Amino acid sequence: MSIWILSVGYLELLNPKNIVEHFVSEALDDLLVAPRWGMKNFEFTAKLEKLLEERDTWQGRLYL
Repeated sequence: MSIWILSVGYLELLNPKNIVEHFVSEALDDLLVAPRWGMKNFEFTAKLEKLLEERDTWQGRLYL
């Protein structure tokens, strides 16, 4: 399962009243264990937002 599908699925189930502050963070190379995404934080966020829009979905869409 890709990180993108997993992230979208998580957001769809998350209570829409909750605020997501960070999906990703940065660490110094010598402290990083995994994963090495190969992109900056804002790039990850932009790609996730684009995918949500393409799938016509949002945080809390499947929240019960």
